[in-house]
Amino acid sequence: MTVDPDEPNWFTARHELDPSLPEGFPEPVLHRRPRKAYQHVGTGGWTGYWPPEDLAVRPDVEWTEAQKVLVLAAYQQQWGRFLESNQTYEINWPPEPCLVDEGYVVNGATVCNGHDGEDCMECEEFYERQDGEVRPAEWSWSAMIETYEGDGNSGSPERFEWFRFLTTWMDPREVDYEPFSTERD
Repeated sequence: MTVDPDEPNWFTARHELDPSLPEGFPEPVLHRRPRKAYQHVGTGGWTGYWPPEDLAVRPDVEWTEAQKVLVLAAYQQQWGRFLESNQTYEINWPPEPCLVDEGYVVNGATVCNGHDGEDCMECEEFYERQDGEVRPAEWSWSAMIETYEGDGNSGSPERFEWFRFLTTWMDPREVDYEPFSTERD
C-alpha cells in the first residue's frame, strides 16, 4: 500500500502535557473543519507571502471547565508560594494557541517496480516509497493568568502572565490557514 503524502492524516495528532499537570488530565478533543474553507500546505511546504503563524487558524479544540480548574491548580501549585495574602489568581479561558513550527512533509524516494531500486535505468514504471518524512506542526497552548490585588471589598488587576501547559503536534497538511494572498487587511 502506498501512502500519499499529500493526503491528510498521514501523521496522527498527539498532545504533550506540561509535567505540572496532574496525572489523568483529560486531553483536549481536536475537531476537524471542512477542508475547503481554508488553505493548506502540501509537500511543497509553505508558499504564503506572510509568515505561517500569522495566517494559521487556531485548531478547533473542545475545552472543558475541568481542564480550566486543573490548569489553574497546576499554576497555583507551581507559583502559589509567591502569592501575597491580599492577592488572588484568575485564569482567562479558553487558552490561546501559537503555531510554533509549521512543520513539513517530504516525499519518499521514487523506485522502480521491478528491482525496487532508485537508480534503475531499465524499468518504465516507478512508484514512491513510504519512507517520506513528516515533521509535525507544533502548537503551543497557554492560558493567561491574572493576579488581582485586593484591598478589602474591591480588587484590581496587578499583572498577568502566560502559563504554557500543552503542546500539540499535528500533520502539517491539517493546519488550517486563512487564504494565501500578497495583501493583508
